[in-house]
Parts: sequence; C-alpha cells; structure tokens
Amino acid sequence: MGKYGLIGERLSHSISVEIHKEIFSKTGIEGTYDLIEIEKDRFEEKIKKLLTSGYDGFNVTIPYKESIIPLLHEVSPQAKAIGAVNTVKIESGKLIGFNTDIDGFETMIDLGGLEVTPNTFALVIGTGGAAKTAAHWLGQKTGHVWFLSRDSRKAMKKLRTFQVLERKDESVIGMMNFIVNCSPCGMFPNVEESPIDTKLLEGASIAVDLVYNPVRTVFIQEMERKKCLTTSGINMLLAQALRAQEIWSGESIKKDIAEELIEYFHNEQTNPVLIGMPGSGKSTVGIYLAELMGREFIDLDQLIEAEHGPIKDIFSSLGEEAFRAIERETVKALRKRKNIVVATGGGTIIDHENVKDLKLNGTLIYLNRSLVEIEKTLKKEDRPLLKDKNDMGNLYEQRKKFYQEAADLSIGDFDNPRQEAIEIHKALRKKIF
Repeated sequence: MGKYGLIGERLSHSISVEIHKEIFSKTGIEGTYDLIEIEKDRFEEKIKKLLTSGYDGFNVTIPYKESIIPLLHEVSPQAKAIGAVNTVKIESGKLIGFNTDIDGFETMIDLGGLEVTPNTFALVIGTGGAAKTAAHWLGQKTGHVWFLSRDSRKAMKKLRTFQVLERKDESVIGMMNFIVNCSPCGMFPNVEESPIDTKLLEGASIAVDLVYNPVRTVFIQEMERKKCLTTSGINMLLAQALRAQEIWSGESIKKDIAEELIEYFHNEQTNPVLIGMPGSGKSTVGIYLAELMGREFIDLDQLIEAEHGPIKDIFSSLGEEAFRAIERETVKALRKRKNIVVATGGGTIIDHENVKDLKLNGTLIYLNRSLVEIEKTLKKEDRPLLKDKNDMGNLYEQRKKFYQEAADLSIGDFDNPRQEAIEIHKALRKKIF
C-alpha cells in the first residue's frame, strides 16, 4: 500500500485528502494520503524525516514549491525549467521532484474552453511556484507575459526572464487580455479579498484563478460581470493530482476515470442555488433536485423561520429592513456549506452581497416561471409584500432583471417539478464539460 501526503504551511483549506481517496477508490490503487503541516523554521528537518517515515511520495503547496528544490536528489527537466516542484517521489532513498501543476494548468485551460494565441497579452498575479508554472506554460504560447508584483526589484531578480509590473503601471495593466491569479488572495477564510482592482483590467477578456476554495472567488465573480470568460482552480487541482498519482504508482489513469472524478468533485464542491419569484416552485423543485443529487435541501426562508419565527411576523413587527438584515446573516452563514441544494427567498438576490456569497460555492439557477402560473400558485398564500392583485405584477417586473443578471443558468417552466429537477441536473453537468 502506498503512503502519500501533502506538505505545506497551513492546510486547513485543503481538499486533497478527499481527492486522493476518490482516486484510490476509482482506480483501485491502494494507498493513504495525509496532510502534513510544516513550520518554516523546521522545513529542512521535516523533509529529511519524511525519507524515513515510510512515505512513497508527497505533494508540495504554498509556500514550499521553490524552497523544496535544494533538498531534492533529482529534479525533472520540466520542473527545473519552471523553477518549481509540486510533486515528489521517494524512490530508493532519493527525493525526486516533478511539476504536475503544468499538466493541471493545461487541463484547466482546455476544459474552460480558453484560447491563448501569439497575440495574447498575459498578466500573472503572484511570483511563487504556481505563478512560475503558469508563466512557463503561457510563455510557450505567447511572447507577451508579465508578472504583477508589489516589489518589482525583488520580483525581477527572482524571475529574470519575465517582465514585471507594479500596480502603478495602470496603462500597461489595462492592455492585458488574459489574467491569471496565482496568489492565495481570495482563498477561504479571506473570501472577500481580490488580488487586484478589476477596474484596471479594461482590456481583459479571459480571467483564471488558481484558488479552488471557494470554487468561484470574488475576483472571478467581478471578471464575470465584465463579461470575461473565466475558470477556477478546481480543474487544475484535480488534473495535477491525477498526474501525481500516475508518477507515484507508475500506472496511467484512463480518461473516462479522470472525467468521472472531475464531474464528481464539481458536484461535491458546487451547490445548486434556486432563485426566482415567490410561487415559482423553488422549494418543490429543490427537494426533488436534492433527492436526485443525494444532498441536503435547505430552504432559506424555513431556515430563517426556525431561528426567528414566522417571516410575516418579522415584517409586521420589525419591518422589511430588519428582515433583510436577518436574511443577509443567514446567507453569510452558508458560505462554507457544501453538498447542499438551496432554495432562496424571492427577494434574496436583490442584495448584491447575498449574490456574491451564494456564488462563492454555488451555481445560481433562475426558475423562469410565467407571471400567470405564479399567480395561480400564490392565490391562496399570504405573502407579506403582496397587498393587492397589482402588487405581484409590479414585483415581477421589478425583480426580473435581478434574477436574469444573477443567474448562471435559466430554466423554463416545465409544469412538472420532477422534470424540472432532472433538466437542471442535466444542465449542471453540461456546465462542467
């Protein structure tokens, strides 16, 4: 049985254990995988200890992808050219370094349907091992690659062959059309951070973030609003893990197994979030969808009522503003939840902060039901914002644009909640590949 692990300084955010367990399960490879946190001042000591601890190999993450190199007995030509190692094989008492991030980066670009040409102007944010890997791959496709760094002198000395920009170089930054965030900025728990003021990225048409937790960072969300093609680091993480396992085991992993793993982890890491008008069937469809996907179903309004009492009482005693504040805190508490299906309240997405939080690990699906059908459903219900017959029509027109702007997917009315759930499930899979 193989013994493997991941070394890094802080690993509480990592999902690598789950990934490699699933690889073992799907491929039949026998092995274990551990998280190994190492303090900087004990790095060399701990690496030497790994040689005698029964490990067959390990992955390397922030901040050790470069500092591991002097401790290795051998380094693959590709890893040497990049200047970063993320995978180490232990063989006959030797540490042999590889770079599988390059495979992961290429897979991420391919699955995202992104294109790099000789005319691409690429900006790489960060100067660590992952940034070097991205720049190396991009440099094989285009001669126009820049790094963005806070300390240009230090970065130029470290990177040598690449050009370095500072944030004050706004005119040049504005020319970049392919942006890659290789810094940990935006990673849980600091999800509200962005590695750059996206207003500077006037010429951007493609944006990539190597952060995978959350699946969709604030940076990626902001670039989506600028109509950029985007992709996140989850595909890169999965592809590099598969390649690392091939190196350790000496066995190739079939393409269909790789695709199955990618679909599985997208399913695990991303929550379907149903949005739409009151009476559009979010709760009913959500229950069926959760059953179909083997997930927990969460109705946001029910969650609020369980904690604070009936929503109509909150409206009557405290007012809508107080209710929205409660709703905001309830959405915020869902940031870290995974493997769920969420049905939102009709007005949840009016608050942009709610949309941002729900999108961190969610795909927002608009149940686009007609006003006529909604009115039929709500005929016997008591809704706090609906005082007379005209209210629903007015509310429908006011909110429609918010639903359309927030939605990642829009599903028409099938007049059958079960079928609607099936169609959503199909659409989510198409969004992966």
